[in-house]
Order: sequence, then C-alpha cells, then structure tokens
Amino acid sequence: MEENYIEKLTPKQQKFIWHFVTCLSIQEACEKSGITAKTFRNWKKNDAFRNYLKEKQSELMEEALDKLKMSITIAVENLIHALNSPDDKTRLSISKDILTFYIKLMEILKPEISQKIPSIIFVPFHKKDDGTNE
Repeated sequence: MEENYIEKLTPKQQKFIWHFVTCLSIQEACEKSGITAKTFRNWKKNDAFRNYLKEKQSELMEEALDKLKMSITIAVENLIHALNSPDDKTRLSISKDILTFYIKLMEILKPEISQKIPSIIFVPFHKKDDGTNE
C-alpha cells in the first residue's frame, strides 16, 4: 500500500520538490523555493520528504523513458530513409550506424549471440567513372 507522503509535507517542501525535479541544479531549486542548501539537507533527514522526492524523481524518469521509447521508431525510420541518400559517404555512414546499433542491441539482449557475430571490417568503395563500384 502506497503511503501519501505529500500530506506530511509543508507547502514550502512541496514547492521545493517541484523545483528540484524541474531545475538544472539543487542551488537553482533552493533559490526558486526561497530556501538555503542547509534547509534542503535538513529536510532530507525527514522520511516523508525523502520518499516523496524519490517518488517524484521516479515519475520524472519514467516519463522521460516513455518519451525516448516513442521517439525510437521515428529515429529508426529516419535512418532507414537516409539509406536512400544519393551520397555514397552518407549511405555508408548510416549503414555503419545501423549495424553498430544492432550489434550493441544484440550484446545487451543476448550476450551469447553477440559472441557468434563475426567482426565486421568496413571497406569503403568508390564508384568508377562509368558508375559501377570498384
């Protein structure tokens, strides 16, 4: 059962926690909340404050991860679209990126598979004057 920590906090503590999760530094959060760093350190000794702060940080992290997950599909589509570039260097660079990302993903998901993937040596190719590859 989840405890309602916010009920145990003062309005000033609640305000600080909101600034803490939205500001770039503790100092900035303290300034915007009108407290000192010493006050923040003292508040961290309070279980309700500490737990509510952790809860808000977790919510923020979960929201950020959800946004990243949603943008992965777009990023992959952009990479695939870039494979159709008329520029050989761009296509080669994108191809390397896709292969590198795939290999890293396999290393994370299935370490036993990554050991079986052979080392890949990329050899740049050049087009001859007649348009064929060397």
